[in-house]
Amino acid sequence: MNLVEWALAYDSGYRWRVLTSYDAECFNSFLKGARNLPISAMVEFTFWRLVKYFDEMGAQAEIDVRNEFQYPREMQKTIEDGIARANTFKLISYDRPRRVFEVQTSFRHGRGRNTQIVRMNQPTCSCGKYEIRHYRCSHMLAVMSECGDNPFEYVDLVYRLPVYMRIWETKFNLIPHQDYWDDLRWTLMHNVFCLREVKRGRTSISRIPNEMDISDVRLTARCSECQ
Repeated sequence: MNLVEWALAYDSGYRWRVLTSYDAECFNSFLKGARNLPISAMVEFTFWRLVKYFDEMGAQAEIDVRNEFQYPREMQKTIEDGIARANTFKLISYDRPRRVFEVQTSFRHGRGRNTQIVRMNQPTCSCGKYEIRHYRCSHMLAVMSECGDNPFEYVDLVYRLPVYMRIWETKFNLIPHQDYWDDLRWTLMHNVFCLREVKRGRTSISRIPNEMDISDVRLTARCSECQ
């Protein structure tokens, strides 16, 4: 097992743009409606939503292949938007043969006017986005536009359309109607080794108390009879 391929703690900083739990939150948002359902209904709802999602994304990938795209349309749009922003930047050449530039960003939407150092011979950018995303940031695209280079150069092969196609070609097994299920005649039995021990008395608290544990005198509950 290669830890570099699946554990963020061993990837030497190359997190492939996954720096937060936003991906998990997006998937959680995609499954809205499954909450508060019975377990069997929740599993069935999740299964059919995934089947529909993979079918739609796979159909979109097939359209991109017929249009002879090299990259999925999301990547195409990302590069095009980066080029549009890069056209407003100011460049200062320090070493043109080695593609070393200082890029001054424009001021837009209350942000900008930053200075980034681009070294295309390595290639690196001081913003650090290329090392994380593995495709060109807008600062590097500005340098490539100035030098007449291909904007899709150095985009990692993982973003290529054939890889994208392999992701969404996952097959799902059909679930027959319940009337056709095999009668296994099994009995559910609990695991005696996993039973929780019943303890008498008040449960002890292991966490460290803080100011939130101090009750307000005005909010203290009192008996209406004896106060």
